[in-house]
Amino acid sequence: MKKYLQPAILLRLIISIAYVVLGGLLLFFPFSFDFLTPTTKIALALLVILYGFFRMYRAIKMANMSDEI
Repeated sequence: MKKYLQPAILLRLIISIAYVVLGGLLLFFPFSFDFLTPTTKIALALLVILYGFFRMYRAIKMANMSDEI
């Protein structure tokens, strides 16, 4: 089985992409929440995007490690 088609790794990649998209939506779309100021909205969006890239890195690293074992 190809390493990137394994269900666990594929799910991790999809979730990481969802985090990046969610952060982008929060950053670029003009909706607001009552508890977020514009500065905290940008900070939260950037943190969600960074977390998505971190999860993507871990999923790819795990896929490479599972291929070596």
